[in-house]
Amino acid sequence: MKIMGLSKTLHWLSWYTKWMIMSVVSYTVVTLFLCIPIIGETAIFSRSNFFLIWIFFVFFCSSVITFCFLICVLFQKAPSNDGIGVILFFATYIPYYVYGTRFAQLAYSAKWLICLPLNSSLGIAISMALNAEVNLRGITFANFFKHMEGFQFSFGEVLICLIISSMIHILITIYIELVFPGDVGVPKPWYFPIQSCINLIRKN
Repeated sequence: MKIMGLSKTLHWLSWYTKWMIMSVVSYTVVTLFLCIPIIGETAIFSRSNFFLIWIFFVFFCSSVITFCFLICVLFQKAPSNDGIGVILFFATYIPYYVYGTRFAQLAYSAKWLICLPLNSSLGIAISMALNAEVNLRGITFANFFKHMEGFQFSFGEVLICLIISSMIHILITIYIELVFPGDVGVPKPWYFPIQSCINLIRKN
């Protein structure tokens, strides 16, 4: 497709759109089961706002998809993608596994760093939502950006971490693909993001 002239932007956008639609449909069903008592008298997140739980899963899906894009450009051979990609995906859970039980005691900046890996943010967000349900509050617009007791962090900030992680995945993916385009394309120098500044310095 690259040989035929398809732009990189359209290439990635088409894959993103396809998998985002499929993921959103799947997680909409998951959110229905979590927030609405379809089976049994109560749901797991019965007190939480359906839209807030759903939008969290949407941004989680986005982070997963962009993470997969990053794996694809890092390991361009299909066999490598499968094994290493799965290992790296589950490795993003390690920060939550290590620091999840003492998350509240961490420095505020450290909490942001721990929530950047997509599975760590998932673990923290689910823990927050469950804690809010136990305390008979749930995740609502009223407490979305309020620091929760036991976490000293907000559900909304975890959502922002997912947005930031998606952007980081995309930027690294674009950078690697431009510097290492494979068999098709002309590679850019590794310093191309600051190439104009370097050229300006050379002229002076």
